[in-house]
Order: sequence, then C-alpha cells, then structure tokens
Amino acid sequence: MLNAGDLINETAKRMEINALNMIALHFRRRLHQYIRFRYARNYKETKKLVDSCYRVRSKPELDGDGNPTGKTTKVWTEWDETEDPMELELCGWLKIVPWQSQIRANSAHFVHKPYDMLV
Repeated sequence: MLNAGDLINETAKRMEINALNMIALHFRRRLHQYIRFRYARNYKETKKLVDSCYRVRSKPELDGDGNPTGKTTKVWTEWDETEDPMELELCGWLKIVPWQSQIRANSAHFVHKPYDMLV
C-alpha cells in the first residue's frame, strides 16, 4: 500500500508538469485563436495584435561607469509603448509578457488565461 501512495503522488506531479508544458508551449497559438475570434477577423490584424503582445521595450545598454554604449538591450518583462486601444486592452488582460520563461516563472497566473479565453 505504501507504493500506491507514491504512485499517486508521482502521477499528480507529472500531471502538473504536463499542464505547465502545454500552457507554455502552446500559449501563442491559443492567444492567436482568441484574438482572431474576439478582436480581429483577418489574418494580418490578428498577427499584428499577437505580435504586439510579445513586443518588449528596449533600453540603452550602459557600461561599467553608467555611460551609454550605443547599443540597446531588451527588457523581457516590459511591453513596448503603444497607443492602440486594443493592444493596451490585451496587455492589461495579460498583465505579464507571455514569453515561455515568463509563463513558467508565473505559472499560477497563466493557468487561468486559457480558461479566460474560453469564457
């Protein structure tokens, strides 16, 4: 009977890992479908809105003394600025830039997003 408990715990752990992988790996495709049905009917508009959800802000790179080097780096946790109300609404709904690393780091937040897409 002791092994049965271990088997149940292992199964639960694998289900959690599989759910997280499904959300992280397929989130962009599901977001594309959600945007197509809710906001934009044609492919170009949908692609533009999906891409805007993944567009991050760039900031100037600084050297050791704090002087700009002329290069820029991406801030993977912040969106680029926009004026489009649909893009702002989507960013407000997502709250976190949906890169795979961010989805895995904030799994509790992103677990609810596929459900929200269905409702």
